[in-house]
Amino acid sequence: MNRRRTIRDMRRKGWTLLRGKRHLIFEGPDGTRIVMSATPSDWRAQKKRERDIRRARRAGGGEDASA
Repeated sequence: MNRRRTIRDMRRKGWTLLRGKRHLIFEGPDGTRIVMSATPSDWRAQKKRERDIRRARRAGGGEDASA
């Protein structure tokens, strides 16, 4: 996963990057936070990131992030 692409995609979805050294810390429009590795070694990292975003939105009362 490309770090710049991840940041760009998250910003397009309304998330704000709070910190981005070893871990990327994003805050959603509703205040929900997601922490992910800046350089994931797992080949499933993209799917896991999408899953975490959907879960965070559901828990925060936001709309589903399936788009």
